[in-house]
Amino acid sequence: MHYKQHQGRCKDSSCSIAVILPFFTIVSLFYPHRHIPSLGIKVIFAKLLPSFFDGEGIMLVFEGREIETDAQGYLKNSCDWQEAIALLLAEQEEIVLTEQHWEVINFVRGFYEEFNTSPAIRMLVKAMAQKYGEEKGNSRYLYRLFPKGPAKQATKIAGLPKPVKCI
Repeated sequence: MHYKQHQGRCKDSSCSIAVILPFFTIVSLFYPHRHIPSLGIKVIFAKLLPSFFDGEGIMLVFEGREIETDAQGYLKNSCDWQEAIALLLAEQEEIVLTEQHWEVINFVRGFYEEFNTSPAIRMLVKAMAQKYGEEKGNSRYLYRLFPKGPAKQATKIAGLPKPVKCI
């Protein structure tokens, strides 16, 4: 089995190495292949590996590349994001992405590009209401899509940093 060894970064002394398996190995442990017609590709889902490290974050291995995340699973480099990774992050958050989810995710990414910050919940609601109207620009709608916190989950799936005011 192929693995990558991280020396001296394990949390407890019983762990001599932290193992990061190649993406295809992780898949065989957790999920079958799934076809995503809207992307025209076959996406392989995998759970994020548990953090073996010293609180700096966890490593997501995707299509043979290592992608760094922080301790809460947010991508450290938003340039690593792509739609297939969003599907993986959504799966980790136990969310099946619909057209409505993608609308919010793309909106949040646009907000970040324009203002260089991830929107906190109040700003997200206000900005969504301005662009899409009160039907979509309200917390009830957003919480139905992202039940653990619209600002936190939408920005995480969008590959952006956690909003500053989120706990």
